[in-house]
Amino acid sequence: YGYLVLFFMGMRPSLLELLVRGDEAMYERMANLQEPAQREGAILFCDLSQSAPLARQLPTARYFRLVRDLWTGIDRAVADELGIIGKHAGDGASAFFLVENLGNASRSAAAAIRAARRIHEIAEEVTGDVIEEAGAMRVGIHWGAQLYIGQLVPGGRLDVTALGDDVNEGARIQEAAPPGETQASKQLIERLEPDDAASLGLDAEKLFYRTLADMPGAPEKAVRDAGALAVTSL
Repeated sequence: YGYLVLFFMGMRPSLLELLVRGDEAMYERMANLQEPAQREGAILFCDLSQSAPLARQLPTARYFRLVRDLWTGIDRAVADELGIIGKHAGDGASAFFLVENLGNASRSAAAAIRAARRIHEIAEEVTGDVIEEAGAMRVGIHWGAQLYIGQLVPGGRLDVTALGDDVNEGARIQEAAPPGETQASKQLIERLEPDDAASLGLDAEKLFYRTLADMPGAPEKAVRDAGALAVTSL
């Protein structure tokens, strides 16, 4: 005698294909955050500089493809560093590198820095032929000691977000970053252990910091909300 096993897939193939395109390991990390809770980790915000003029200059279909290619590459860069993509908002995005996934604070901070470097490379690859200042991403990275992170809108959406003062400060750091640069907070840099810093080509003792309020061109909102934060350019 033999056995006949019938398997019924309740999900349409087109929907299953969308899931298969993504990074399975990152989906698992996101699924583990179904229950919101306080967690510790590095925060990354990035945004495409001069996106409004670019959207006007390019045909809409071409601009859509550009943004899609950009975020596809950025999602991959974050996944490669064991990070979690937060919300996409037009031409901006966030990501989180949690201690529980990376093992310790130093590795989380290092992962965020590597992802930031890769994001600039991806932006140059994707947008270099249409933007005069190739790779013009503004990136800010910060440390979240008490991130409240989880699924904000559960019920079928595999989507996570984080709330808290550290998240707001990370966004302000990104807004103040010059095009094509990464600004990192002192709190994040000082999580790096010597070996991890060396692997990144950084000597933490030789870095120079300035407050967000002292950065030329820092937006008024960034100065108001996080002007006292010490940051450095990476």
